[in-house]
Amino acid sequence: MEIKPTILIVDDDESQCTTLSHILDEKGYDTDSASTGKEAIEKAKQQSFDLALLDIKLPDMDGTILLASLKEINSDMAAVMVTGFASLETAMQALNQGASAYITKPMDIDKMLSVVGDIVERQRLKRENKRLFNEVQQELSERKRAEERIKHLNRVLNALRTINRIVTTQKDRYRLLKDVCDTLLRVPDYHSAWISLLDKKRKATLCVEAGIGTSYHAFSNQMKLGNLPHCATRAMETPEVVVVKNTSETCSQCPISTEGVNRYAMCVQLAYKKSIYGILCVSAIPTVVTDDEALSLFREVAGDIAFALHNIELEEKHKAAEEEIIHHQQEVIAMRETDRMKTDLLSNVSHELRTPLATIKGYSTMMIDYDKMLDTDEKQEYLQSIDDSTDRLIELIDHLLDMSRMEAGLLKLEKEDYNLLKLMQEIITEANLRANHHTIKSVLPIKLPNLNIDAKRIRQVIDNVINNSIKYSEAGTVIEIKAQKDNSNILISISDQGIGIPDDELNKVFDRMYRIKHKGIDRSGIGLGLSICKGLVEAHGGKIWIQSKLKEGSIVYFTLPIIKGKKESGK
Repeated sequence: MEIKPTILIVDDDESQCTTLSHILDEKGYDTDSASTGKEAIEKAKQQSFDLALLDIKLPDMDGTILLASLKEINSDMAAVMVTGFASLETAMQALNQGASAYITKPMDIDKMLSVVGDIVERQRLKRENKRLFNEVQQELSERKRAEERIKHLNRVLNALRTINRIVTTQKDRYRLLKDVCDTLLRVPDYHSAWISLLDKKRKATLCVEAGIGTSYHAFSNQMKLGNLPHCATRAMETPEVVVVKNTSETCSQCPISTEGVNRYAMCVQLAYKKSIYGILCVSAIPTVVTDDEALSLFREVAGDIAFALHNIELEEKHKAAEEEIIHHQQEVIAMRETDRMKTDLLSNVSHELRTPLATIKGYSTMMIDYDKMLDTDEKQEYLQSIDDSTDRLIELIDHLLDMSRMEAGLLKLEKEDYNLLKLMQEIITEANLRANHHTIKSVLPIKLPNLNIDAKRIRQVIDNVINNSIKYSEAGTVIEIKAQKDNSNILISISDQGIGIPDDELNKVFDRMYRIKHKGIDRSGIGLGLSICKGLVEAHGGKIWIQSKLKEGSIVYFTLPIIKGKKESGK
């Protein structure tokens, strides 16, 4: 239905108003009239008119003043001034103030209709132009919004591609989340981002941010206590993206709320299958958080992160299962090795027990059965063999007991301040008595500090090493014992000119029940001697090691710590 142009007739001559209204109504116009300026103003406030026919002379105000008032109410309204010849100058003034035309009295109806028709048509064209202009402006605005939307979606898609590369290559949780946050921040429409991983009690286990800064630290500490912000609590209850408008009012707990007025935020759970790993939250411009496709892409980002976290979890479980299998295999190997060592120990101990016991039994029986037939020298020889075998049994038992105590952590040292130089001299003297076919040399300083040691155990260490040197070196060779101060330790060494130890066996000589594999060499013993030596030296806070060359000999070194303030003792 066509809308009629509206015309307001303002004239204090009632018959003039009636005549004009009748004529204009007949021509298809919608008219109204007013007899005063005040009445015209009130009607202009109530209804929008396309045109006003204004008499210059009104009883309550001048027509030019009324024109200004009507223009204030409706600047688009056109005006035609109706004037007598006497007020022609006033009509010209009205034209300068915005009137479209003027008509003189007495009025020429045809001319009036022509002027009104022209003005109404111009008003129609003006309205049409304005409408078209607004439509173009709206179209341009919508096109600009569409272009910005496409740009944003493309930027998010590019970020999504980058995130896809990250989630397929990054296996560290922190680096994964940090790289994702940094990537999201490169999207201009996103101003900040944070990700928090949550445990089953909804307490944060890992928090990462980009674009927030120091305020995030206190916030993450609160989340680690289980105090989640409003948006995160809502996001945990729904798979949809939670949109928060005006974060400064609704998200007082979240650092995003301090970024600016009317900042929008998007929050979504990181969920894969039935597992919720945490929360992703970004602050963004309003047009982003109200776009369904943008929200869909944001959900896709969250899905990719959750998928990556799921894969990391699977890999960790797989790795843990592999480690458990390896650990179990190692335990089985260790148990088998322990069983083997027990078997070897029993075999070696049985052998080592049988030999001296056979000697004791044999010579004891001979002395009982042939007592009267044996002379004194023979009896003395038999008794000496029995005594030596008994010593061997005692040594074997002592070794077994020492090793048992060490493994159980029950070895106790009876430490006291002891004159090390005196101890060394006693050991060397005794060694010379039993080393009938070797030369025992010593290189000792004039003074050595007193040490807080278990002298019996240190004697045991040195005696054991000397006995090994005697066993594995030829008669007539030299065994040399040295002691010297070395920084905060006393360094003791025992060297021989024996057969040496192969390089591939050097790291095994201190193992339990290990015996060097040399053909033609007496390998009696159960292989606990050096292992016990190592335990005793380390129990004193020292270290023990060995250097050796095949066919040249070996040197065993060990250290004993010096306690500050101990006096030195001389020869």
